[in-house]
Amino acid sequence: MIRIRHDILMGARIKQIRMGLGINQADFGALFGVSQEAVSTWEHGGYPDLRILLKIARRGTATVEWLVTGKKTKKSEKRVPTEKRPLKMGGQLFQNTKKYKPFPLLYDQVSNGPPKRITKDVVEEYLWLPPILQRKSIFLVRQKDNSMDPLLRKEDVVALSERSEETHMPKEFLAAAWLPEDGITVRWFSSNKSQWILRSENASYPSIFIDKKTKFRFFRVVWWWGIQDFK
Repeated sequence: MIRIRHDILMGARIKQIRMGLGINQADFGALFGVSQEAVSTWEHGGYPDLRILLKIARRGTATVEWLVTGKKTKKSEKRVPTEKRPLKMGGQLFQNTKKYKPFPLLYDQVSNGPPKRITKDVVEEYLWLPPILQRKSIFLVRQKDNSMDPLLRKEDVVALSERSEETHMPKEFLAAAWLPEDGITVRWFSSNKSQWILRSENASYPSIFIDKKTKFRFFRVVWWWGIQDFK
């Protein structure tokens, strides 16, 4: 009986997230590639797949712990990177993981929205990077779509740092722009006399053209990771 009650309460919290987004069960399910019937099952006590549960938590700027147990994480505990999750490079961890340091991963709602200041309130969690990648300005986001597939896939984690003006830039380079309507957008960057050209790797996504007079936040892609790189 306790297990059934526990499931029903989790379903209520999933419904709370859906209602907070202002969408019906069919549209909510579409966010995770499932049917309206699956969402209805969750809301009435069924368990989502763990991977989907993680995505639901991200959509609701919540934690999996809250979804499953209803316990709210204290703000101080939520923001301090207590769990060390070192990221691999080239499929390998550096031998001395003591030199890894934590860097912020932004909530999807933040990185997919208009530019804003990066503070503790917009951080979902901290991920630990090896010394070779450690720079003061680095933060991490999830790739929001398949526009850079197969180079970058949706949900891959990308490390970005503020890009300074450089005298000699390659003809085309991998970077990201934080755009008012499209959020953080990773593309191949090139330019002509009057425009920045943001080209996708996936030809089914159109290029984006930005007038050089337009001000926007501009970031260098430092590294990226697929699911297999998480320890």
